[in-house]
Amino acid sequence: MRRAAMTLVLATLLAAGLAGCRPAPAERVNRPNGPISVFLSHDATPEQKRAVEERLRGVPDAAEVTFQDREQAYARFKELARDDPELLDSVSPEILPESFLLTLRDRAAFDRTVDGPLLDELRAMPGVEDVSYPEDGPPPTPPRAAPTADDCAWGSLKPVPTHGDWREIWVYLSRTITESERQAIEARLRALPDVVTVKLDPRDEPGATPESDGSGSPAPVLPAKQSDSYLVELADRAAANRVADSDLDAELCRLPGVTRVVLPPKMPG
Repeated sequence: MRRAAMTLVLATLLAAGLAGCRPAPAERVNRPNGPISVFLSHDATPEQKRAVEERLRGVPDAAEVTFQDREQAYARFKELARDDPELLDSVSPEILPESFLLTLRDRAAFDRTVDGPLLDELRAMPGVEDVSYPEDGPPPTPPRAAPTADDCAWGSLKPVPTHGDWREIWVYLSRTITESERQAIEARLRALPDVVTVKLDPRDEPGATPESDGSGSPAPVLPAKQSDSYLVELADRAAANRVADSDLDAELCRLPGVTRVVLPPKMPG
């Protein structure tokens, strides 16, 4: 899958500030003594996790080291996002990272730790995605991790239509995508063989929704549209079938800024 999208921070809930930001000394007077959150990458191995835990337990001023799995992270996230139903609907437990939480024995120990070399050392360890700590207010929200294969690569329309001329690719974009990332995605889409049009559908406009094929069968369902997306029209059914047989969805999912890909279904013709 594509690189972890740790830049996708849920800023509306991050009352404690961005991960790793260091406030001026005057702003640290009322800072709590933790926990420091060490977010793990989705592909962290058991050996890497053990190494991170051993390093945290070796911190001289450590009072407690706890592990937080994805279900626990999701419960924490739901509490922080309880006033944003749309945000809640867009997140599931499997896309949140596991983490270790390090609590220091007192405020002085916490200040020495976050101002020292430990955080950079932890960030450099294999299996660690990022390190975050609270400054004032509640603990930081875990950053959203990269989509897994099941999250991003939708595959094809479900249920697969039995009639009609389905020749579209849908590519959903991250809400925090940069302009350079968007341009790279559009350039890749325009470079695909047999492309007729590449259209950007802004978030505040209706997304592409397949219509009934007139056969009486259930209409195919697209993922909920909560961000901008690209609609790519292919030249003919043969081109769509070639795409359906390819690994294009996995390739596009590796591009920074892509959160979901839907390919046309394989159909006769």
